[in-house]
Amino acid sequence: MIKHINIDPNGLCNAKCWFCPVAYLGNPKDNIGTMSIETMESILKQIHFGRGDFVDPNTVIVNNPIHFNETLLYPYFSDMLRLHRKYNIKMFLFSNGVNLTREKTDLIKKYPDVVTQILLNVPSIEREQWSKFTGFNPKIFDKLYDNLKYANEVFPEFNMYPQILVNGISPGSKVENGGWLEVLENAPFYDDNEHQRIVNKMSEEFPNMGVVLRNNLSDRTSVLSDLNVISNQKAIAKNQKGKVIGCGFKYPDEHLFVSATGNVYLCCADFNYETVYENINNKTIKEIWQSANRQEAIKKAYSDICPGCFRAVWENKNTPPLGSTV
Repeated sequence: MIKHINIDPNGLCNAKCWFCPVAYLGNPKDNIGTMSIETMESILKQIHFGRGDFVDPNTVIVNNPIHFNETLLYPYFSDMLRLHRKYNIKMFLFSNGVNLTREKTDLIKKYPDVVTQILLNVPSIEREQWSKFTGFNPKIFDKLYDNLKYANEVFPEFNMYPQILVNGISPGSKVENGGWLEVLENAPFYDDNEHQRIVNKMSEEFPNMGVVLRNNLSDRTSVLSDLNVISNQKAIAKNQKGKVIGCGFKYPDEHLFVSATGNVYLCCADFNYETVYENINNKTIKEIWQSANRQEAIKKAYSDICPGCFRAVWENKNTPPLGSTV
């Protein structure tokens, strides 16, 4: 049964963050688009009325639009929130903060029953450093800073407490069993004290937000390894024994992923949409979910892109998933 949905309203991100394939490849062209609000409603409606049939009735359904896009660029964002409330579906909001304008903050605060988590990727609070790590013009920093200051004051009044994720790599962050990013163009390599200093400075600037030091980023399905710019995941995958028999996060089994152009695929880590097996505009979600095409796509993925992912579950139970600290 479906327990989670990932419906991406648009196929573009306006940032080029150091750890993201978009910085090196751009968003995949075949899935650049804007989902119509009619299609968005059709999906949410089918999920709502599918509870107890092909949707798990015992799970709070959350839309988690995280496939390398900026959700706040969606021109129908207000309608999107309204429809989530109408069909009793929650939403996690991911953003780089640049588009979290005062107007957007004022809109979001009206939907505390819908937006249950706000995660902001802001790798630095210092202008030039932030520009380098995100690919934005440094002149935009003042806009970002104003957005965060306003959100810091407004959201707590509505029991909404955004988290700021400070992404970087520090000495000692490498996981022995592999899979984490190690070498990247423009990667913010800090010594431990420097990374913590930035986190501390952000915590002082935005005391009402949770500021999280993140130094365990992964290459997911080894897209960046293919560019010869990063990780050791593929080398580690070669040392695994047996075959992939599942996903540690159960993405193929419990998650419905739909791109802005309506393509249905298996995994949020599938940057190039290699696992597309249907389009939402051609069949009902129930038909798609129960189709032979989905089962064939899962089988193919386990022998294709999944072996390069740290979430892979291998036939040999003594071999931990990539990225495990076991």
